[in-house]
Amino acid sequence: MADKSWSVLGIIPARGGSKGVPRKNIRMLGGRPLIAHTIEQAALAQMLTRVIVSTDANRIAQVARDWGGEVLMRPAHLAQDDTPMLPVILHALECMEQAAGLPYDAVAILQPTSPLRMARDIDQSVRALLCTGADTVVTVCRVGKTSHPYLVQKSFAMRGNRLYPFWTGPEYEESAHENRDRLPPVVRLNGAVYAIRRETLAKDGIIGSDVRAVWMEVSRSIDIDTEEDLWLAEAIWRHGQLAQRAVIKAADAWERSVTAHHLGLDYDEWTEGTLVTKVRELRGGDDR
Repeated sequence: MADKSWSVLGIIPARGGSKGVPRKNIRMLGGRPLIAHTIEQAALAQMLTRVIVSTDANRIAQVARDWGGEVLMRPAHLAQDDTPMLPVILHALECMEQAAGLPYDAVAILQPTSPLRMARDIDQSVRALLCTGADTVVTVCRVGKTSHPYLVQKSFAMRGNRLYPFWTGPEYEESAHENRDRLPPVVRLNGAVYAIRRETLAKDGIIGSDVRAVWMEVSRSIDIDTEEDLWLAEAIWRHGQLAQRAVIKAADAWERSVTAHHLGLDYDEWTEGTLVTKVRELRGGDDR
């Protein structure tokens, strides 16, 4: 549940007609539609007052409802390939404000193409917006050394077999040949969460003048735009599930070993079967 003094509308923009990845928003990832990951995490977030899926596609709308999402159908002119995000968000916000009869303090844009974003990322972003007085809070991840923008200065344009410096700015001589370990840290927006004040949306758009950041791991910052992105997200998701199961299994094994110790069993004797037998013996018969 959100802070009662702070109303935040979560908006999941999910239009149909994706070109790069057909039916992208409802493609399967980890055994569920892509959009379901965002709907589930938004429902778990404590700082959102209400969450709405904005779409133009009936199929996406039905899948969203199947996974517990509330749906707002948007008009076709807000679902074109070249439609900017801002009018889509303003449309959803104004419709929900009219329905509620009250204005929202802020919105959180949650794109379904960021399936590895978690509820804690949403809550941290909204809390940062509330506590810092920022216009916009965005999630970011670190840019790796091999993709560092300073390294663009080491790139060349090629004409025939002749190379020309790609970068000819005033900083070229000073920084183009920096050792990678000495490069300053650089981050990129990962698109997982945009938290924006209501007045900022109306005046400046999504990115205001005072922008703050919430960190996310690079491994959870994947943005589905190609088939390769989808494959990578699936691999990362499966790895996370395996790691989670390993932690649970280790915790369960530790708990059973402690129980075995208290029951007087040797370490090499404790198995689920021997524990059950020992407990039944101590209880004087079958455990019903």
